[in-house]
Amino acid sequence: MKTSCFLFLTIIYQNPLMGYSDIETDIFNPLKNFMEINEAVLEIQNEDGFINKIKAKKAWLNADKEIIRFIGDVKINYFINDDAYLLQTNELDLDLKIKSILSNEKAILKSNRFEISSSSFKTSNNYQTDNNISFSQGNFSHTPKDEKELPNYGKADHIEYSPDEGLILLKGNAEIVQKDMKILSDHILYNLRNGEIIESLNAKILNNS
Repeated sequence: MKTSCFLFLTIIYQNPLMGYSDIETDIFNPLKNFMEINEAVLEIQNEDGFINKIKAKKAWLNADKEIIRFIGDVKINYFINDDAYLLQTNELDLDLKIKSILSNEKAILKSNRFEISSSSFKTSNNYQTDNNISFSQGNFSHTPKDEKELPNYGKADHIEYSPDEGLILLKGNAEIVQKDMKILSDHILYNLRNGEIIESLNAKILNNS
Protein backbone atom coordinates (compact mmCIF):
# COMPACT_ATOMS: atom_id res chain seq x y z
CA MET A 1 0.00 0.00 0.00
CA LYS A 2 1.35 3.44 -0.90
CA THR A 3 0.21 6.91 0.05
CA SER A 4 1.50 10.42 -0.57
CA CYS A 5 -0.24 11.91 2.44
CA PHE A 6 1.53 13.49 5.42
CA LEU A 7 2.00 11.02 8.27
CA PHE A 8 1.67 12.32 11.82
CA LEU A 9 1.81 9.77 14.62
CA THR A 10 1.86 10.28 18.37
CA ILE A 11 2.99 7.27 20.40
CA ILE A 12 3.38 7.32 24.19
CA TYR A 13 6.18 5.21 25.68
CA GLN A 14 9.61 5.58 27.22
CA ASN A 15 12.59 7.10 25.42
CA PRO A 16 12.84 5.47 21.95
CA LEU A 17 16.64 5.34 21.88
CA MET A 18 16.77 2.12 23.85
CA GLY A 19 17.23 -1.55 23.07
CA TYR A 20 18.56 -3.22 19.91
CA SER A 21 17.82 -6.21 17.72
CA ASP A 22 18.68 -7.29 14.19
CA ILE A 23 16.08 -6.27 11.61
CA GLU A 24 14.89 -8.90 9.15
CA THR A 25 16.03 -7.95 5.66
CA ASP A 26 12.83 -8.89 3.84
CA ILE A 27 10.13 -7.32 6.04
CA PHE A 28 9.59 -4.53 3.50
CA ASN A 29 9.29 -6.87 0.52
CA PRO A 30 6.35 -5.68 -1.68
CA LEU A 31 4.67 -9.02 -1.03
CA LYS A 32 4.64 -8.28 2.70
CA ASN A 33 2.03 -6.18 4.49
CA PHE A 34 3.56 -2.70 4.66
CA MET A 35 2.64 0.92 3.95
CA GLU A 36 4.81 3.57 2.28
CA ILE A 37 4.44 7.17 3.47
CA ASN A 38 6.01 10.32 2.01
CA GLU A 39 7.19 13.24 4.18
CA ALA A 40 6.93 11.18 7.36
CA VAL A 41 6.97 12.59 10.88
CA LEU A 42 6.86 10.47 14.03
CA GLU A 43 6.45 12.09 17.45
CA ILE A 44 7.10 10.14 20.64
CA GLN A 45 6.57 11.48 24.14
CA ASN A 46 8.98 10.07 26.70
CA GLU A 47 8.26 9.55 30.39
CA ASP A 48 9.73 12.99 31.23
CA GLY A 49 7.18 14.68 28.99
CA PHE A 50 9.62 15.68 26.24
CA ILE A 51 8.56 15.21 22.62
CA ASN A 52 11.08 13.26 20.53
CA LYS A 53 10.63 13.64 16.78
CA ILE A 54 11.80 11.62 13.75
CA LYS A 55 11.45 13.17 10.28
CA ALA A 56 12.31 11.69 6.88
CA LYS A 57 11.45 12.03 3.21
CA LYS A 58 9.87 8.59 3.25
CA ALA A 59 8.87 5.88 5.71
CA TRP A 60 7.92 2.24 5.29
CA LEU A 61 5.66 0.88 8.03
CA ASN A 62 5.33 -2.86 8.61
CA ALA A 63 2.35 -3.06 10.95
CA ASP A 64 2.73 -6.79 11.59
CA LYS A 65 6.36 -6.48 12.72
CA GLU A 66 5.83 -3.02 14.27
CA ILE A 67 8.92 -1.72 12.50
CA ILE A 68 9.28 1.60 10.67
CA ARG A 69 12.09 2.24 8.20
CA PHE A 70 12.86 5.93 7.63
CA ILE A 71 14.61 6.82 4.36
CA GLY A 72 16.14 10.03 3.06
CA ASP A 73 17.41 12.99 5.12
CA VAL A 74 16.46 11.34 8.42
CA LYS A 75 16.61 13.62 11.46
CA ILE A 76 15.91 12.72 15.09
CA ASN A 77 15.43 15.50 17.62
CA TYR A 78 15.30 14.09 21.13
CA PHE A 79 15.95 14.84 24.79
CA ILE A 80 17.72 12.92 27.57
CA ASN A 81 18.01 14.43 31.05
CA ASP A 82 17.04 17.91 29.75
CA ASP A 83 19.82 17.79 27.12
CA ALA A 84 18.84 18.24 23.45
CA TYR A 85 20.32 16.07 20.68
CA LEU A 86 20.14 15.95 16.89
CA LEU A 87 20.90 12.66 15.14
CA GLN A 88 21.17 12.73 11.34
CA THR A 89 21.50 9.85 8.87
CA ASN A 90 20.09 8.72 5.53
CA GLU A 91 18.27 5.59 6.68
CA LEU A 92 17.33 3.90 9.95
CA ASP A 93 15.00 1.27 11.37
CA LEU A 94 12.82 1.86 14.42
CA ASP A 95 11.51 -1.24 16.20
CA LEU A 96 8.43 -0.18 18.16
CA LYS A 97 8.18 -3.46 20.08
CA ILE A 98 11.52 -3.25 21.87
CA LYS A 99 12.13 0.49 21.39
CA SER A 100 15.32 0.10 19.37
CA ILE A 101 16.97 2.12 16.61
CA LEU A 102 19.73 1.04 14.25
CA SER A 103 21.32 2.30 11.06
CA ASN A 104 24.00 0.99 8.72
CA GLU A 105 24.38 4.41 7.11
CA LYS A 106 26.74 7.25 8.00
CA ALA A 107 25.43 9.20 10.98
CA ILE A 108 26.16 12.38 12.94
CA LEU A 109 25.09 12.98 16.55
CA LYS A 110 25.17 16.62 17.65
CA SER A 111 24.76 18.15 21.07
CA ASN A 112 25.61 21.50 22.62
CA ARG A 113 29.36 20.96 23.01
CA PHE A 114 30.23 17.77 21.17
CA GLU A 115 29.69 15.89 17.93
CA ILE A 116 30.11 12.23 16.95
CA SER A 117 30.24 11.02 13.34
CA SER A 118 30.33 7.36 12.31
CA SER A 119 29.75 4.81 9.56
CA SER A 120 26.82 3.23 11.46
CA PHE A 121 25.17 3.15 14.88
CA LYS A 122 22.85 1.16 17.11
CA THR A 123 21.21 1.79 20.45
CA SER A 124 21.80 -0.09 23.68
CA ASN A 125 20.71 -3.68 24.23
CA ASN A 126 19.36 -2.92 27.69
CA TYR A 127 16.34 -0.68 27.16
CA GLN A 128 15.40 -0.83 30.84
CA THR A 129 18.53 0.73 32.29
CA ASP A 130 20.34 3.02 29.86
CA ASN A 131 20.23 5.25 26.79
CA ASN A 132 23.64 4.27 25.42
CA ILE A 133 24.41 4.49 21.70
CA SER A 134 27.22 2.60 19.95
CA PHE A 135 28.96 3.95 16.84
CA SER A 136 31.24 2.12 14.39
CA GLN A 137 34.32 3.77 12.84
CA GLY A 138 33.61 6.92 14.80
CA ASN A 139 35.12 10.36 15.27
CA PHE A 140 34.22 12.92 17.90
CA SER A 141 35.02 16.51 18.82
CA HIS A 142 34.35 18.17 22.16
CA THR A 143 34.52 21.84 23.13
CA PRO A 144 35.37 22.29 26.85
CA LYS A 145 33.26 24.59 29.04
CA ASP A 146 36.05 27.15 28.80
CA GLU A 147 35.51 28.07 25.16
CA LYS A 148 38.95 29.70 25.04
CA GLU A 149 40.47 26.22 25.11
CA LEU A 150 40.95 24.28 21.89
CA PRO A 151 38.48 21.45 21.18
CA ASN A 152 39.50 17.87 21.96
CA TYR A 153 39.34 15.35 19.13
CA GLY A 154 39.11 11.57 19.17
CA LYS A 155 38.51 8.54 16.97
CA ALA A 156 38.22 4.76 17.33
CA ASP A 157 36.89 1.62 15.70
CA HIS A 158 34.00 1.75 18.15
CA ILE A 159 32.62 4.63 20.22
CA GLU A 160 30.06 4.16 22.98
CA TYR A 161 28.26 7.24 24.28
CA SER A 162 26.57 7.15 27.70
CA PRO A 163 24.44 10.31 28.09
CA ASP A 164 23.37 9.48 31.64
CA GLU A 165 26.98 9.44 32.83
CA GLY A 166 28.38 11.96 30.36
CA LEU A 167 31.04 9.49 29.19
CA ILE A 168 32.50 8.43 25.85
CA LEU A 169 34.32 5.10 25.55
CA LEU A 170 36.66 4.67 22.58
CA LYS A 171 37.60 1.05 21.77
CA GLY A 172 40.01 -0.29 19.17
CA ASN A 173 42.74 1.94 17.71
CA ALA A 174 41.59 4.68 20.06
CA GLU A 175 43.10 8.13 19.73
CA ILE A 176 42.53 11.46 21.47
CA VAL A 177 44.19 14.80 20.77
CA GLN A 178 44.25 17.31 23.65
CA LYS A 179 46.10 20.59 23.12
CA ASP A 180 49.67 19.56 22.20
CA MET A 181 49.28 15.92 23.29
CA LYS A 182 48.12 12.87 21.32
CA ILE A 183 47.18 9.68 23.19
CA LEU A 184 47.04 6.31 21.41
CA SER A 185 45.45 3.40 23.28
CA ASP A 186 43.48 0.16 23.07
CA HIS A 187 40.63 1.94 24.81
CA ILE A 188 40.07 5.37 26.34
CA LEU A 189 37.31 6.49 28.70
CA TYR A 190 36.64 10.22 28.30
CA ASN A 191 34.55 12.48 30.54
CA LEU A 192 32.52 15.00 28.54
CA ARG A 193 31.61 17.00 31.63
CA ASN A 194 35.16 18.11 32.39
CA GLY A 195 37.04 17.16 29.22
CA GLU A 196 39.36 14.75 31.03
CA ILE A 197 40.53 11.21 30.32
CA ILE A 198 39.44 8.89 33.14
CA GLU A 199 41.35 5.80 32.06
CA SER A 200 43.26 4.32 29.15
CA LEU A 201 44.69 0.88 28.39
CA ASN A 202 48.15 0.29 26.89
CA ALA A 203 48.47 4.01 26.20
CA LYS A 204 51.20 5.76 24.25
CA ILE A 205 51.59 9.54 24.61
CA LEU A 206 53.00 11.61 21.75
CA ASN A 207 53.85 15.28 21.40
CA ASN A 208 51.37 16.81 18.96
CA SER A 209 52.90 20.29 18.74
